[in-house]
Amino acid sequence: MKRMTLSAINIAIHPHPTPEVYERIFKRSAIFLKNKKQAIHVRGDQFATLTYPLRVKSANSEGDAFAGEILKFTEIKLDGDWLDLSTLESKAPEDIKDSVSIPEELRPNLHRFSYAIFPEVHKIVFQTEIGQSKTSPNIILHFFEKLFEIKEIKEGFDSVNLTIVPEKNKVEEILNIYQLKKLKITLTKPNPDELDDIDIEFEKHLNEENADYYIQEYSSKKEEQLTPSKRTRAIAKLASINGEVWGKGKDREGKVITETTKSHNMQKKFRYDEKEKELPYTRFVRFAQDAIDDL
Repeated sequence: MKRMTLSAINIAIHPHPTPEVYERIFKRSAIFLKNKKQAIHVRGDQFATLTYPLRVKSANSEGDAFAGEILKFTEIKLDGDWLDLSTLESKAPEDIKDSVSIPEELRPNLHRFSYAIFPEVHKIVFQTEIGQSKTSPNIILHFFEKLFEIKEIKEGFDSVNLTIVPEKNKVEEILNIYQLKKLKITLTKPNPDELDDIDIEFEKHLNEENADYYIQEYSSKKEEQLTPSKRTRAIAKLASINGEVWGKGKDREGKVITETTKSHNMQKKFRYDEKEKELPYTRFVRFAQDAIDDL
């Protein structure tokens, strides 16, 4: 049996007239990167780009998805020195130019990670493990953050906020720390259609102050503990996928514990048999839809 691991990012774009803005920004990104032959630096000598998203008919009630691939590769500096493993001596680029020839358009160490956008729920689901290829949710987050900072891609949008979806029930675990002494909620501007009545007030407040995020902090009295209200819990739940929830306190044994939603990324693991007659692309979309349904 083979294993596939999926994570997800919540994406909030403003202004947000309709869910089609998500489809549009991804298609614009893919076209821009391909036409410019440009890639995003993600870590060390690692770069990434993405393919054009294609519509996928969804089997659930969340509307159609759009799927493509994130392509991660190594960027080699051809103007640097080379190592001769037989002698352990260095070779200058001019000394090996006749024996080493790499076509300008080729890049080594390609790893392919499928992604799917679900516009109706503002989620990007992506592979972090498939076969021998592995990456981390934070690297994919960094890729999208830098991608959506490009002027030509962000044009027409005031902000694009991204948050890795945390483990299910993690925010409740933080709020239910046995002796919760400190609580910090960072809320970035959410999607308007994610809000209920209590949260609309916060979006209105952010707009009035021309702010992109809001921070709320609580500290308990010296010998007591925090008891988060229904209102605070509702705001924290929203912030768990639009920002961060951080808490500090003590467990039942008196040990100090610190927790944050950012340290516990959702990772859905799936097992499959390669012998089954199912295309890898179809299998990924099916698993991605299962992950969305379980959020």
